[in-house]
Amino acid sequence: MSSRLGRSAVLVAIGVVAGVLSGLFGVGGGVVVVPALMAFLHLDQRRASATSLVAIAPAAVVGAVTYGVQGEVHWLAALTLAVGSVVGAPLGARLLRRLPLRVLPWTFVGFIAVVLVSLFTSVPTRGGDVHFGVVEALVLLALGLLSGGEQDEC
Repeated sequence: MSSRLGRSAVLVAIGVVAGVLSGLFGVGGGVVVVPALMAFLHLDQRRASATSLVAIAPAAVVGAVTYGVQGEVHWLAALTLAVGSVVGAPLGARLLRRLPLRVLPWTFVGFIAVVLVSLFTSVPTRGGDVHFGVVEALVLLALGLLSGGEQDEC
């Protein structure tokens, strides 16, 4: 098997895993693709992050459409998060370029630690009504800002 074919197979496998996890848990780019690109293709964290953002975008669109067709999307909440993410993404990209490469893995570890702690401190529910007021909108904007920046950072 040629080296190019082997790299392509690895990239497809990473994409499949990221796509499944993205559809199932809403994660994939920063949590799966970036570390996989670094480990298997030896990309530095900056290039892996940039590559991940481009690669995960189609999966995010397909997953969003699938959930939207099934009526599972709270559109106002999603659009509010999107506004914050669109603002946060270029900020994260600039921060990614400025941080030393030796600092980036520790930033990623900190991000994963926050995610793990949040998983143990709050139990998500699938049902119920969503109350959407000014406070919730501000929190969603802040989350979007952080997640847009964090996606580029990781």
